Amino acid sequence: MYDEGNYYLYIPNKKDLLIKKWETGYNLYIKNKNNLEHLTLNSLKKKIQLDLLKNNYSNIELNIENALAYIELGKYNQQKLFFLSSVYFFKAVYGLITHNISLDEIQDSIDLAAKYYSLKSNEKPYAILLLYAKIAFYRNNYRESLDYYDLALKNIKTDNRYYTYFRKIIKDDCLLKLLIIKKNRRFNEIKIGNRESDFDELINNVDILQLEEVEFQLQNFKSISNFTDSTGKEGFII
Repeated sequence: MYDEGNYYLYIPNKKDLLIKKWETGYNLYIKNKNNLEHLTLNSLKKKIQLDLLKNNYSNIELNIENALAYIELGKYNQQKLFFLSSVYFFKAVYGLITHNISLDEIQDSIDLAAKYYSLKSNEKPYAILLLYAKIAFYRNNYRESLDYYDLALKNIKTDNRYYTYFRKIIKDDCLLKLLIIKKNRRFNEIKIGNRESDFDELINNVDILQLEEVEFQLQNFKSISNFTDSTGKEGFII
């Protein structure tokens, strides 16, 4: 029901089409709830994703609570680990975008998303590592943030169909944070460690910018991700 939309999930500039396909699926579910009860959990998940896509945050906390309740007690609650990881991931994204929940609660949500993900897979999830990079930045732990950006990049397999796309989202988000650090005159707190050579180049390129150039880049910055905050700057991999 949602598969047509999933095709556009990681294709830049297809956000409107993605929303249209997922909304069609969700509305079909709402109209036929009695016959589609087995899709309840997936539909709750899609509704949260849709609201994040549309920057509509008013009901996300309630839908997260409903999803967690259904995972616990619902009739069709198979694949619990997958849905627990997803829902806590979305809660962290919501918190990072809106700042409506505390940094500690966002951190706990990322930790839970990582925990449930690790129970179902041995792979290190670059999307979750990106969240760790973001939360470290908001805690003003800039060196730790850069290490997580680096780790996220290194955990995208080269045979991943969206390898280039995911790398750009991560590197662009790191660039955004570097520009903010530079603007706030705290660039001396960054220590270049054992990162990729192009990562060091990114840091060096920002370091030599004048403040006027930093302001210009910040004003014109846009993430290529379909999932962003309301400014279009803060990108996520969902």
